[in-house]
Amino acid sequence: MSQAWETTLFACCSDCGICFKGWCCAPCLFGENSVAVGSGGCCVPCCMFMLCPCCIGARQRKQIREKYALPEQPW
Repeated sequence: MSQAWETTLFACCSDCGICFKGWCCAPCLFGENSVAVGSGGCCVPCCMFMLCPCCIGARQRKQIREKYALPEQPW
């Protein structure tokens, strides 16, 4: 059974702490999300995000959707 997204794609300011962290240090937030989905540590994903954010970001989004049974489009 599929769950629902808690916020829309463009509701990035709904959690000010995460919004601020993403604005100031997006690679760090990406690394923390990698740990949350069980991809190991945060250092390697953080560095990979700095090299190619679009490619690796899409892969992580898919992992998050699969782990939490979320639909593809929150928009």
